[in-house]
Amino acid sequence: MPLPKKISDRQTTSPYKVFGAIALLVPLLLNISVSIGIESGDLMSALPDLILPTRTTKSNQSFCEALPVSSGPQGRKFVHVFVSNAGHFPFLHNVLLSMVNASLSWRPVVFAVGSGVCHMLRDLAEVKLKDYAVCYPYLGRLLYQLRRDEPKSFEQIQPFLAKSNTTFLNDTIEETIARFDEVDSTFYGWGSTEHKFLINSKLYALRDILECGFDAFVTDTDIGFISDPLPYFDIDG
Repeated sequence: MPLPKKISDRQTTSPYKVFGAIALLVPLLLNISVSIGIESGDLMSALPDLILPTRTTKSNQSFCEALPVSSGPQGRKFVHVFVSNAGHFPFLHNVLLSMVNASLSWRPVVFAVGSGVCHMLRDLAEVKLKDYAVCYPYLGRLLYQLRRDEPKSFEQIQPFLAKSNTTFLNDTIEETIARFDEVDSTFYGWGSTEHKFLINSKLYALRDILECGFDAFVTDTDIGFISDPLPYFDIDG
């Protein structure tokens, strides 16, 4: 599917490096839908996110070093990522529980689009979820890239931020984050600007992982794992 301008200029080197966009070959409830992005291009599907108790990354770790890297088919290194805001927390929680119950061998990372997600993960009561996932505060990195690569998309999300009904293109990223609480905490309907923003964020997550040199396994949070999907990726490529 075509990606938004500027993102589509990037090259990947391996046929199945985009581990995540097609990660729906699995024998589970992998339910990924396709939607149109904020500005242009077909984007990866949207989804609710659940969350699990997790450890947050240290601020002095570089982005790539913070990622939990696992070994996949044919010894390839991959990162399994969920992108979630706090409003999608129930979904994320459920999918993480399904991963633990299916005894999957790798640890996922949650890219937190908002300030609430990592706190919610840490506060989960289930012992088996403690330290299972890594939570990375992703909003600042995402907004910086969105404003740089898709300024019109960045402009479109501005009026939907808390305490604002106007566009503030001159806001610093920190000021934008400070007004992001409403978008972070709400679950939005299909096709809304806020929903498209969350969908678009997955493309940036995908690109970030690929640029770290790893395969990317990107899945929605409104799914459940009943068995290990990795054997389905054990193909020549």
